[in-house]
Amino acid sequence: MISYVKLKNFISFGDICFDFRKTKSQVKNFAAIYGENGSGKTNFVTSIRFLIQSMTSFYSAQMLQILQEKMDSGEIEKKVFQVIKDAGWDTPYQIQDFTSVMRKCRTVGCEAPTELEYGFRYNDHDGVYRIVFTDTVLEESLRFWTGKQTGMMYSAALTDKHTIQCKLSPKAFQSARLRQDIQADAERFWGKHSILGIIINQINRQNEIYTKDNYSPYFIDVLDCFSQLNVLTKDQLSAQLLISQQNNKILPQLDGGVIHRGALPLLQRSERIVNSILTQTYAEIKEIKYHIEQDKDQLRYHLEIYKMIAGEVRKIDVDDESAGTIHILEILSPLMGALAGMTVFIDEADTGIHDILFRNIIESIKDDIAGQLILTTHNTTLLEKIDSQNAYIIYVDYEGNKEAVCIDEYDVQKTNNARSLYLKGVFGGIPVAEPFDDSTILSELQQSSVPVKARKDGGTGNGS
Repeated sequence: MISYVKLKNFISFGDICFDFRKTKSQVKNFAAIYGENGSGKTNFVTSIRFLIQSMTSFYSAQMLQILQEKMDSGEIEKKVFQVIKDAGWDTPYQIQDFTSVMRKCRTVGCEAPTELEYGFRYNDHDGVYRIVFTDTVLEESLRFWTGKQTGMMYSAALTDKHTIQCKLSPKAFQSARLRQDIQADAERFWGKHSILGIIINQINRQNEIYTKDNYSPYFIDVLDCFSQLNVLTKDQLSAQLLISQQNNKILPQLDGGVIHRGALPLLQRSERIVNSILTQTYAEIKEIKYHIEQDKDQLRYHLEIYKMIAGEVRKIDVDDESAGTIHILEILSPLMGALAGMTVFIDEADTGIHDILFRNIIESIKDDIAGQLILTTHNTTLLEKIDSQNAYIIYVDYEGNKEAVCIDEYDVQKTNNARSLYLKGVFGGIPVAEPFDDSTILSELQQSSVPVKARKDGGTGNGS
């Protein structure tokens, strides 16, 4: 689980820390982050996505190369796009190389490096991953339990002479040959890729026996911890690490997709889960089923909803459902992942969902989260149902400096209504309460209309 995130010169954050530690040895399973529009809620979730992208940078680069080769060879573009869509991406252009990712995460007009530090806890041990970059990686380090104490597993830095100084602990990488291989790849690729990405690329090419014999079990613990990260952002792209243990309890795409024939039990389990949730959530939904078409070893599935409309149960294609229902389906898989032990981050989780419905969903699952669920939201009714230690506000001062404050720091009494206090501005993180002056707008609209040059077809172009 993620215990804290420190960000410096990261997109809209100058210097901020999101601390999810409950005690020195405990991490909170649930947190809801509030803030006015533009305060940085999405940028916080982007920082978690950055961690995943730093680890999968080699994978992304290889995907780009394969796609380019397919398109250059003249293969039907539609088929290429379908492969990408089935993998969870909308278009191949949304797979970015790590250099582009770093560049987009820099604070505009800032020459100082961007610094990210992730605290995490796994198997009762605390660790820290840190990365510093501009348009290239400058520093990187990983600390975790090494057997008897917490220590440095590796560190790397770009020297003044533009050479790479990389230190690999024998306690994490147990053979000299392995350390030599990582060192060689670091000299070739580090800067464009992270050390974690380089190591993971090596592991993906090695067999299980070699990995077990050459990497310490504690370093594998770090990869297992990070492999349980799942991020859902408002662009609806789910970024899940493809290394170790994944959420195999429910399909990642519940509305439809393609799976291997052997995953039929997973499809059937997902159908039962979604059927239970939607029929309890909506009075008019009576049943949901997957329409399945088999093509050799693949199953193409699509969700169909049986709904009471005008006194009769009618079949509705999921694509014709409301935006709110579709968004519920989009967040259900990550929510189930949190229940199953994954670390899940969802941006604007309540988008398009009625306040009371969203509150009821979160209230129903928050006490059963085996992993971790951290979401950003504007749903203030949730504040009436969650503990103050689970609610955070991004406070922005008049100079644009930002701070992530847990409501619990305000010593809110149980008899107080946290939602009411938030809406009154006690914690900050809300828009200006006064209505804006629209006199300028009205004055401009009342001015004489500007003549529009006639088109060649004789029209005026003004809709008349």
